[in-house]
Amino acid sequence: MQSEMEQSSANTEAVALAHAWLRPGDDVQLHGLLATAYNGRRARLEEWDNEKQRWSVVLLREDDDEGAAFGEVPDNGGGGGAESSVSLLIKPANIVRADVGANASAAAELQRAAEETARALQGELNEARRALEDRQAQAGTLKEKLKEVGWCLVG
Repeated sequence: MQSEMEQSSANTEAVALAHAWLRPGDDVQLHGLLATAYNGRRARLEEWDNEKQRWSVVLLREDDDEGAAFGEVPDNGGGGGAESSVSLLIKPANIVRADVGANASAAAELQRAAEETARALQGELNEARRALEDRQAQAGTLKEKLKEVGWCLVG
Protein backbone atom coordinates (compact mmCIF):
# COMPACT_ATOMS: atom_id res chain seq x y z
CA MET A 1 0.00 0.00 0.00
CA GLN A 2 1.29 3.45 -0.92
CA SER A 3 2.24 5.87 1.80
CA GLU A 4 0.64 9.31 1.84
CA MET A 5 3.89 10.81 0.54
CA GLU A 6 4.08 8.31 -2.35
CA GLN A 7 0.42 8.98 -3.20
CA SER A 8 1.07 12.74 -3.20
CA SER A 9 4.09 12.23 -5.46
CA ALA A 10 2.02 10.05 -7.81
CA ASN A 11 -0.69 12.74 -7.92
CA THR A 12 1.89 15.40 -8.70
CA GLU A 13 3.26 13.25 -11.53
CA ALA A 14 -0.27 12.67 -12.87
CA VAL A 15 -0.92 16.41 -12.93
CA ALA A 16 2.40 17.06 -14.66
CA LEU A 17 1.68 14.41 -17.30
CA ALA A 18 -1.85 15.65 -17.81
CA HIS A 19 -0.61 19.17 -18.48
CA ALA A 20 2.48 18.18 -20.47
CA TRP A 21 0.65 17.21 -23.63
CA LEU A 22 -2.90 18.50 -23.16
CA ARG A 23 -4.19 22.05 -22.90
CA PRO A 24 -7.66 23.51 -22.37
CA GLY A 25 -9.26 24.00 -25.78
CA ASP A 26 -7.52 20.99 -27.36
CA ASP A 27 -9.72 18.69 -29.41
CA VAL A 28 -9.33 15.09 -28.24
CA GLN A 29 -10.69 11.63 -28.89
CA LEU A 30 -11.95 9.43 -26.05
CA HIS A 31 -11.01 5.75 -25.76
CA GLY A 32 -10.88 2.90 -23.25
CA LEU A 33 -13.93 4.08 -21.33
CA LEU A 34 -16.25 1.70 -19.49
CA ALA A 35 -19.12 3.76 -20.91
CA THR A 36 -18.35 2.40 -24.38
CA ALA A 37 -20.84 4.70 -26.10
CA TYR A 38 -18.29 7.50 -25.63
CA ASN A 39 -15.31 5.56 -27.03
CA GLY A 40 -14.16 7.10 -30.29
CA ARG A 41 -16.09 10.32 -29.64
CA ARG A 42 -14.38 13.65 -30.07
CA ALA A 43 -14.42 16.19 -27.27
CA ARG A 44 -12.87 19.52 -26.33
CA LEU A 45 -10.89 19.93 -23.13
CA GLU A 46 -12.34 22.51 -20.74
CA GLU A 47 -10.19 22.39 -17.62
CA TRP A 48 -8.18 20.12 -15.35
CA ASP A 49 -9.95 19.03 -12.16
CA ASN A 50 -7.04 18.75 -9.73
CA GLU A 51 -9.13 17.18 -6.97
CA LYS A 52 -10.46 14.37 -9.17
CA GLN A 53 -7.32 14.15 -11.35
CA ARG A 54 -9.42 14.28 -14.50
CA TRP A 55 -10.06 16.53 -17.47
CA SER A 56 -13.44 18.14 -17.84
CA VAL A 57 -14.41 17.68 -21.51
CA VAL A 58 -17.35 18.72 -23.65
CA LEU A 59 -18.44 16.25 -26.31
CA LEU A 60 -18.38 17.56 -29.86
CA ARG A 61 -21.21 16.93 -32.29
CA GLU A 62 -20.34 13.95 -34.46
CA ASP A 63 -21.62 15.61 -37.64
CA ASP A 64 -19.74 18.88 -37.17
CA ASP A 65 -16.46 19.41 -39.00
CA GLU A 66 -16.04 22.75 -37.25
CA GLY A 67 -15.90 21.05 -33.85
CA ALA A 68 -18.80 22.85 -32.17
CA ALA A 69 -19.60 21.50 -28.74
CA PHE A 70 -22.45 19.02 -28.53
CA GLY A 71 -25.68 20.82 -27.74
CA GLU A 72 -24.47 24.24 -28.85
CA VAL A 73 -26.66 26.24 -31.17
CA PRO A 74 -24.67 27.65 -34.09
CA ASP A 75 -24.28 31.39 -33.81
CA ASN A 76 -25.70 32.88 -37.00
CA GLY A 77 -25.23 36.44 -35.85
CA GLY A 78 -28.47 36.49 -33.90
CA GLY A 79 -26.81 36.31 -30.53
CA GLY A 80 -27.59 32.55 -30.07
CA GLY A 81 -25.42 30.78 -27.55
CA ALA A 82 -24.84 27.42 -25.91
CA GLU A 83 -27.63 25.25 -24.67
CA SER A 84 -26.85 22.55 -22.12
CA SER A 85 -23.91 20.50 -23.37
CA VAL A 86 -22.67 17.05 -22.41
CA SER A 87 -19.71 17.46 -20.08
CA LEU A 88 -17.68 14.56 -18.68
CA LEU A 89 -14.69 14.07 -16.36
CA ILE A 90 -12.12 11.85 -18.09
CA LYS A 91 -8.78 10.39 -16.96
CA PRO A 92 -5.79 11.48 -19.07
CA ALA A 93 -5.17 7.83 -19.96
CA ASN A 94 -8.52 7.80 -21.80
CA ILE A 95 -7.71 10.83 -23.93
CA VAL A 96 -5.76 11.12 -27.18
CA ARG A 97 -5.27 14.46 -28.86
CA ALA A 98 -7.32 14.46 -32.07
CA ASP A 99 -4.34 15.66 -34.11
CA VAL A 100 -2.20 12.84 -32.68
CA GLY A 101 -4.71 10.27 -33.91
CA ALA A 102 -4.57 11.71 -37.43
CA ASN A 103 -0.79 11.97 -37.27
CA ALA A 104 -0.55 8.39 -36.02
CA SER A 105 -2.47 7.14 -39.08
CA ALA A 106 -0.23 9.16 -41.39
CA ALA A 107 2.86 7.94 -39.54
CA ALA A 108 1.73 4.31 -39.85
CA GLU A 109 1.22 4.77 -43.60
CA LEU A 110 4.64 6.38 -43.94
CA GLN A 111 6.17 3.54 -41.92
CA ARG A 112 4.61 0.95 -44.25
CA ALA A 113 5.88 2.84 -47.32
CA ALA A 114 9.36 3.18 -45.80
CA GLU A 115 9.49 -0.56 -45.03
CA GLU A 116 8.40 -1.41 -48.57
CA THR A 117 11.04 0.92 -50.01
CA ALA A 118 13.67 -0.56 -47.68
CA ARG A 119 12.77 -4.10 -48.86
CA ALA A 120 13.04 -3.03 -52.51
CA LEU A 121 16.39 -1.32 -51.91
CA GLN A 122 17.68 -4.35 -49.99
CA GLY A 123 16.75 -6.55 -52.96
CA GLU A 124 18.63 -4.23 -55.35
CA LEU A 125 21.64 -4.19 -53.03
CA ASN A 126 21.66 -8.00 -52.87
CA GLU A 127 21.54 -8.17 -56.68
CA ALA A 128 24.42 -5.69 -56.92
CA ARG A 129 26.45 -7.75 -54.42
CA ARG A 130 25.86 -10.94 -56.43
CA ALA A 131 26.88 -9.14 -59.64
CA LEU A 132 30.06 -7.83 -57.95
CA GLU A 133 30.91 -11.31 -56.66
CA ASP A 134 30.39 -12.70 -60.17
CA ARG A 135 32.69 -10.02 -61.65
CA GLN A 136 35.32 -10.66 -58.98
CA ALA A 137 35.17 -14.39 -59.74
CA GLN A 138 35.54 -13.68 -63.48
CA ALA A 139 38.49 -11.37 -62.76
CA GLY A 140 40.15 -14.10 -60.70
CA THR A 141 39.65 -16.59 -63.50
CA LEU A 142 41.14 -14.17 -66.04
CA LYS A 143 44.17 -13.55 -63.81
CA GLU A 144 44.79 -17.30 -63.58
CA LYS A 145 44.55 -17.68 -67.37
CA LEU A 146 46.93 -14.75 -67.91
CA LYS A 147 49.44 -16.34 -65.50
CA GLU A 148 49.22 -19.55 -67.51
CA VAL A 149 50.19 -17.73 -70.68
CA GLY A 150 52.98 -15.80 -69.01
CA TRP A 151 51.50 -12.40 -68.40
CA CYS A 152 52.39 -10.77 -65.14
CA LEU A 153 49.80 -8.46 -63.63
CA VAL A 154 50.59 -5.87 -61.02
CA GLY A 155 48.02 -5.60 -58.22
